[in-house]
Amino acid sequence: FAAVVSLIIGVFVEQDPMGWLEGTAILTAVLVVVMVGSVNDYQKEAQFRALNAKKDDMTVTVLRDGVKTEMSCKKIVVGDIILLSGGDIVSCDGYVVGRNDLAISEKMLTGESVLKKKGEYDFDGDKVVRAPTIFAGTFVQEGEGRMLVLAVGTATYQGTMQ
Repeated sequence: FAAVVSLIIGVFVEQDPMGWLEGTAILTAVLVVVMVGSVNDYQKEAQFRALNAKKDDMTVTVLRDGVKTEMSCKKIVVGDIILLSGGDIVSCDGYVVGRNDLAISEKMLTGESVLKKKGEYDFDGDKVVRAPTIFAGTFVQEGEGRMLVLAVGTATYQGTMQ
């Protein structure tokens, strides 16, 4: 705004042949700062997206067709069996199969800091003590076990919330 006011005053009020110079200089400086800032923000955003994509691509141990392999979590399909152990971040929704001693932190989904034991359904009256479902985004705090993949990507419980 100041550049436009300075340009109008320089040209029309002062009647100076070079009166337009100050307003034009201010306008040019503002445009250069805005352009440099925009380019810088765009480059930072591109770097952030690339880094975020790498962070989301975890390696998991999968049992597919009876063969144990390590692969990107983005290549998991429904029906795969994922081998979970302490420290893993679960990348898909699934159902615990077989014996296990998994304790899952569902803090990201529920806000609760209490670990949830996973296994066949177990009830104490009306309260569910143990459930076999594991959701994407949760964290394996302790134990080891196997999980049958039921949903991946945007079909997961977490994916439907985004």
